Amino acid sequence: MPGGSALNQETPEHKPTPKAKNCRKILFVDDESDWRYMGTLYLTECGYEVFTSEDAAGALQMAAAERPDVIVLDLNLGDESGLTLMKLLAVAHPQVPILIYTGMELDDEAVLNLHHEGAYECLRKGTMEELLNAVGAAIEAIHTEKEGAPKEIDELSEGTNESGIESVLVVEDDVAFGDVIRTFLESHPFCVTRVTDGAEALRHILAVDFDLILCDMVLPTLPGDQLYRSVQGVKPHLCSRFVFMTGHQADPKSDEFIRRVRGLMLWKPFHLADLLAAAQIIRRKNSSKSLAMDC
Repeated sequence: MPGGSALNQETPEHKPTPKAKNCRKILFVDDESDWRYMGTLYLTECGYEVFTSEDAAGALQMAAAERPDVIVLDLNLGDESGLTLMKLLAVAHPQVPILIYTGMELDDEAVLNLHHEGAYECLRKGTMEELLNAVGAAIEAIHTEKEGAPKEIDELSEGTNESGIESVLVVEDDVAFGDVIRTFLESHPFCVTRVTDGAEALRHILAVDFDLILCDMVLPTLPGDQLYRSVQGVKPHLCSRFVFMTGHQADPKSDEFIRRVRGLMLWKPFHLADLLAAAQIIRRKNSSKSLAMDC
């Protein structure tokens, strides 16, 4: 029954009562209410705690708030692209397996590309038994991997902020990616201001001494390097608080700029845990400057 109606009933509440104290969490993302109903029904019957969303915005918020163990994602979300959402979820939650559950016909090349973009498994909509087996296998595999992972990696996801940094300005014109960064940082928790162009960022910087400035290199009205130079002229003490982001690797102009200002660059796509590491570096860099000035 791929792509068709599963059950003619309303989707259950987002947060059914768990059957076990420490049951695993599943985020089920599908724009069709009947598939959300069936997925919730069967997964809950098997002891999972199920959260649902019908669109990308809801899925990003739910994933950040509930920290699911597995994400089940349809590729066709009405007018939205499940593929774009998958890429954002893969960046925001690199340790969470994403199971593609779709009514679309996927050839071997398409499946390979999905795996390359971050999918853990690709399934064709049909019986729930196959989905249940895939969810169980993914949870078992991830649980085994986590048991052997260094403790520090788990601690990065605990929602704590030990960097000493409180206020962050995120300058990113990709709205969806900017939302992911903001949600992640606010969950740790930082106080985040997000803007989409360099000129607006400069206005905020003139008003506030941010502890950290995360700045994309390619921006409308005022690119990252020009924003940095503008700040250099009005608030030079904030220049050491910049962390740049770009998806344009091996760009001679960006490389030369970063070398000249001795800046810190994050190359997209990066794990969001890298933002916490960058915050620590910025804190240490500015702490050292403060000590030098006191002496």
